[in-house]
This record gives sequence, C-alpha cells and structure tokens, in this order.
Amino acid sequence: MNTTEINSLPRHAISLRKCGQPIDVVNFFRKHKISGAYLYSFAYKTVVMKFGSSSGPRKSSLRPSMYGERVYRQAGHILGWVGGCHTSSAGADMGCLVADKFPTCRKNDVTITIYDATNYAFTVLDNPSYDLERAENNLISAHELILGRSPAGNIKDMSFASNRACVPDNIVNQLFEIK
Repeated sequence: MNTTEINSLPRHAISLRKCGQPIDVVNFFRKHKISGAYLYSFAYKTVVMKFGSSSGPRKSSLRPSMYGERVYRQAGHILGWVGGCHTSSAGADMGCLVADKFPTCRKNDVTITIYDATNYAFTVLDNPSYDLERAENNLISAHELILGRSPAGNIKDMSFASNRACVPDNIVNQLFEIK
C-alpha cells in the first residue's frame, strides 16, 4: 500500500481528551464501523509518537478480540485516565514510551488517527498484514524524510516489508482453480 492509497483510506481522529475511559476507544471503532484492518498513529500534541497497524479482530481464537483492541490497549497505558492506567502487559510498551520519551504527556494531550482499511482490496485477502506492514513502513519512511528520524515509538526496523515478496491472489487464482 503506497502513500496515495493510504491517503485515500477513510481517516478518523480520536481525541483522548473526549474519552472518559479507555473502552471509549473501542466504542469509537464500533460507532464508525471500523471492523477490519487499520493503520494508526498516536500523536502527543503535534508530535507523532508512533505508527502501527492491525489486521483486525482475531476470528479463530478462544477469546475473540474487540474492534480496535490494539489501540485500546496502548491508549489505556497513557497517564491521565480516571481510575488509573491499565496494568496488564498488553500495550505496556506505550506506557514505557510515554515515560521515557514523553514524560509530560497525559491522555488529554493525545490524538489517535485511524486509517480505516476495512474495505481495502488487499493483495492477499487471507493476509492483510502484507499490505499493512508495507503501509506502516511507508508512513515511517515519510516521517523520516520530513523530520530526519522515525517516531520515537517505532524502534523496530520495518524496511523489510518493502522488499518482501508476495504472490497476489489474482495470480494464484489464474494459475490454480480456486473455489
């Protein structure tokens, strides 16, 4: 997924200032019918803290996931929630990021941008992560091009995603009879 395709995705902004509890993030996903794959960014005031992606809720699991669960878990670790932050290890990397790189950050200063890829025509239908990892890498690369560095929360090198090979579904369908 290139930058033009990313920019054509429906975009939603969640101001955590307007959220009373972390579960309000999940409710936002439901309200806006963001039910599949998505890209996201967390921004402290005007500074992008990190980019990320999710292939959507788990379907084959003992405990199916909620819509927007990855963003919900990370948002819950930002200081400033009434009743305190999440204490689970899931999403705790956001708490560490805030403590280490954004010590004055509170949830009221954070905006989450969601790029809704629910209806995007993925290259490999059964594996949207191929396109999502490429898209996330493109967002990080664009940030590096403009500011000279990746966001503080994107410490993992995602450049491999741009070079990974994939056989698109339409080619597989041409070569084999798939029913």
